[in-house]
Amino acid sequence: KDYRPDQIQAWAAFGFSPEHWPKTMVRDDVWVVEVGGKVEGFGHFRRHDQGNGEICGLYFSPRAQGLGAGKAMLEEIQAHARDKGIRFIVLTSTKTACEFYLRHGFSVHSDALLEIRGQALECIRMKVCFADEATKS
Repeated sequence: KDYRPDQIQAWAAFGFSPEHWPKTMVRDDVWVVEVGGKVEGFGHFRRHDQGNGEICGLYFSPRAQGLGAGKAMLEEIQAHARDKGIRFIVLTSTKTACEFYLRHGFSVHSDALLEIRGQALECIRMKVCFADEATKS
């Protein structure tokens, strides 16, 4: 609802690459959601050297939406980050997903403009700090 069809097409045009994901899963942390034995969503988290982490992707098909999968995966990623000593997580949210992240403790950090396949997409940089770590600094 927040983007034009040509912007959505540019964003969604990433094709599946069997070579890409094994390399990604060695470097980063990836979770999948299955519904009826089919992968219907995934979460992609990258740890950075500075003690922070980044959610690189949190996507679900319409079949998985509304089942609580997004909330459950976000909670899993945050618990995983805490276990790894991550102090804060950043992400780039679409305008559509911003409210979801706000409901789950993220705050708006800044506006962002992503260019994907010639299309400019207005997005929002967001951040969540873990209270137990934030009070130590």
